[in-house]
Amino acid sequence: MERLFTMEQHEETSDDYYTSPTLFANLGLEFDLDVAAPSGGVSWIPAKRFYTIEDDGLTQKWEGRVWMNPPFSAVTPWIQRFIEHGNGVGLVPIVRSRWLITAWRELDGFGILENTHDMKFIRNGKPTTVWCATAVISMGADNVKAARKLGPTR
Repeated sequence: MERLFTMEQHEETSDDYYTSPTLFANLGLEFDLDVAAPSGGVSWIPAKRFYTIEDDGLTQKWEGRVWMNPPFSAVTPWIQRFIEHGNGVGLVPIVRSRWLITAWRELDGFGILENTHDMKFIRNGKPTTVWCATAVISMGADNVKAARKLGPTR
């Protein structure tokens, strides 16, 4: 599989928005793998292992329950891989694109976060919002059940 990112990351980019610890507390899940972590990982994400931009999570083997907060600038290959893997929870932007239709049809769970404008991500160590509405996606019955704690999920 071709690498999505071919350079190491040395500074923050427009994709560097990290999921709030509150979301994980509400989910109540532990993950085997964070597939799209920043260099060094994120300390509050309850994942046993993580792949960084340097590891290129798209080219690595995914095992167990995965957490995925992919780069919002390049969601399509992450969605396909997530669907193929079939076990996990993730956050994705709600944008008009072809992958959104695929996600709606093929994911086990798709939920638009209520009060999505209040959804806080962490950037530069501070809570902030992102430029678009956000959906919680899930594959696997236990993951869909947990995602429902965050809001309505189909």
